[in-house]
Amino acid sequence: MISSQPSRPSAAERQGGDSERLLDAARQFDPAALGHIFDESFETIHGLLVGLLGDRPAAEEAALATYERVLDRLSAERGRRAGLNGWLAHTACREAMRRRPVGLSAAVQPGMGPRPYDPRRVRGALWSLPADQREVVTLRALAGMDSAHVAAASGRSVGLVLSLQQRALRTLAGDQRRSSYPRGSETTLDRTLDRVTAGADPEAAVAAVADAQAQLPLVQAAHGVTTLRPGSADTAARARTRDALLGEATEKRAHWVHSHQGIPIRPLAPRRPFRPLRALGRLVGGTMILFLAVVIGVGLAAMAVTSEPDSPAYPLRRVAENALVLAHRDPVSRATLEVDLADQRLREAEAMALANKASLAVPAVHDRYVELLQASRALIDDSSAHDSSWRAARTKLIADESVSLQSLETQLEASGDSWAAAAIRSEVSSFQNERKYLDEELGVSPAQQQPQPSSAGQTTAIP
Repeated sequence: MISSQPSRPSAAERQGGDSERLLDAARQFDPAALGHIFDESFETIHGLLVGLLGDRPAAEEAALATYERVLDRLSAERGRRAGLNGWLAHTACREAMRRRPVGLSAAVQPGMGPRPYDPRRVRGALWSLPADQREVVTLRALAGMDSAHVAAASGRSVGLVLSLQQRALRTLAGDQRRSSYPRGSETTLDRTLDRVTAGADPEAAVAAVADAQAQLPLVQAAHGVTTLRPGSADTAARARTRDALLGEATEKRAHWVHSHQGIPIRPLAPRRPFRPLRALGRLVGGTMILFLAVVIGVGLAAMAVTSEPDSPAYPLRRVAENALVLAHRDPVSRATLEVDLADQRLREAEAMALANKASLAVPAVHDRYVELLQASRALIDDSSAHDSSWRAARTKLIADESVSLQSLETQLEASGDSWAAAAIRSEVSSFQNERKYLDEELGVSPAQQQPQPSSAGQTTAIP
C-alpha cells in the first residue's frame, strides 16, 4: 500500500511530471486517477478525522464530504501549490470544524494529563486551542506532515507554522510560564517532532536532537496527540467512501465530456449595414443601464455599511472591510483598523443578543477575537521603530483586549441561550490563552491585562 503520509511524495509524484498528469486527469474526473488519489490519501484523511471527532461513523461522513469538496474544486490552482494530499488534509481539518463534537470540552486542569493519555481529555485539550494552532498541530501530529508541507497546505509561512506549533504545544503541555524559549528553539522543536511523528518515543527523540531537552514536555504533548490516531484502517469505511466518491465522479465526468465535445463552427453572418439611429439608440440604452447599475450599486453599498449580521447585505459589508484592511499597508494603521473592527464585532454581538439571535452573536464574538489577534500580529511583525504611533496603537489594542464580555453572557443567560453563553466563555478562554504569548512579544506588563467592563462595545483605555 502507498504511504498515507501527505508529506512523503508517492512513486508517481517522484517520476518527473507524473503528479501534474495525475492532477490533470483528476480534473477530467478520470476514475483511475481519482481512485489512485483516494487510495493514497484515505488512511491519513480518515485517521485525522477519527482523531479529531472521536467517532468512526462521523469520521466516515466527514471523509466523504472532504473528498466531495475537493472534487468540486479540482479546477482551482491550490491543488498545484499545496499538493492534492496536503489540500485534502487541510480541507479535512475544516470539515471537522463543521462537525465539532457536541459537549466536548477541555479538562478543568490545563494540559492533557499524565500518560497513559485519556483520549477524551487529549481531544478536549486539542479542541480548546485557537483554530490556527489546532490546524497546525493536527496536520503535524495526526496527518504526519512536515512543517514545510503544513505551510504549503495551510497557506502560511514556515516561520508562522513553527511559531503556532510551539505555542499550541505549550498550551497542551500546560506550560503557563511567561518566559520564552531561547532563539532557535522553534526549529529545534520542529526537528524533534519529525522523529516523533515518524514513531520515535519522546525521550529518544529529544536525546537525538541537540538542545531539545528543555522542550521535552512539548514533545510529550505532541506524542499525546499522535495517540488519537486509530490503530488500524477501516476497510469497510474505505470501500463505502471509495464507491460513493467514484460514483459521483462518474456523473461529473459524463457532464464534463458532454461540455467539452466539439462545437461545429458556424459560417459568419453577412455584415449588416451601419444604421446611425439604431447605434444611437443602443448608446442611449447602454448609458441608462450603466446609470441604473451605478445607482443600485451605491444603494447596496449604503445598505451594507450599516447592515447587521442578520441582514442579507452583511456579507457585502465584510467583503468591503476585508478590502479596507488589505489596503492598509502600514502595520500600525492596519492594527488600529483591526481593533476598530473588533469593537464593531462586539457591538454586533450585543445587538444580536438583544434581538434573541444567539446563533449570530457567537460568530460575532469569534470574529472579534480574530480581528484582535490579527492586530497583535501586525504590531509584532512591524520591523520599524516603535514610535509614539506604535505605542498608541498598542495601548488601544490592550484596552480592547481587556474588555469583559460578562454583560453579554448575562444577557444570553437571561434569554435562555445558555449554550451561547458557554460558547462565548470558551472563545474568551481560548483568546486569553493565545493572548499571553502575544502580549509577551508586545512587551505588555501583567498590570495592563486587567479586564475592563464593557459598555455597549466601548473600551476603557488603560494608562
